[in-house]
Amino acid sequence: MALRFQPGVIVLVFVSLGVSSGWGQTSEPISAPIPQLPPGASCDRLPDSRLSGSIHGTVVDATGALVAGAQVALTGEDPYSRREALSSGDGQFCFPNVAPGPFELSITSAGFAPQSFSGILYAGEVESYPQIALQVAAAQTDVEVTLTPEEVAAEQLKVQEQQRVLGLFPISKSAISQMPLPSVRNKSSSSPGRR
Repeated sequence: MALRFQPGVIVLVFVSLGVSSGWGQTSEPISAPIPQLPPGASCDRLPDSRLSGSIHGTVVDATGALVAGAQVALTGEDPYSRREALSSGDGQFCFPNVAPGPFELSITSAGFAPQSFSGILYAGEVESYPQIALQVAAAQTDVEVTLTPEEVAAEQLKVQEQQRVLGLFPISKSAISQMPLPSVRNKSSSSPGRR
């Protein structure tokens, strides 16, 4: 089969790296450690940057102190294109050769609230985040109180005893209907002898 190429058409070839377990079969992909930008290195555009761009930045805390070892994840239009990096000792991270298109950048670090950014990267563009300030994560504690049936019964007895001491006995509707009503006198404003 002959391949014909047309001017202005880009042909991409994807190669899947995997560990071969036999003829034509691959198992799990090869996993590599998360890359970290070496101290003093920059995220300059590489020779093929006219078709791709780069995203870089610095991770700091709310006070402006550098955050080393923050996990930075970049996800493009294709969810399988997820790339990860760790911020260096000086808080920097870099993703060179990023395909143009929409992206999401997520930063997480222990003790800090996660941070996310999204945008669109154009061919040859360098997207820079000078300082991404992570906020301290809010501590959340959930407390669930449960009582045993014995504890519930003891609390009910305490309430009933308080009602007896205060003279507030629970009264049923039938007891209320049988109570005598006080007599009411008809006091009229008319004086004797006048009608």
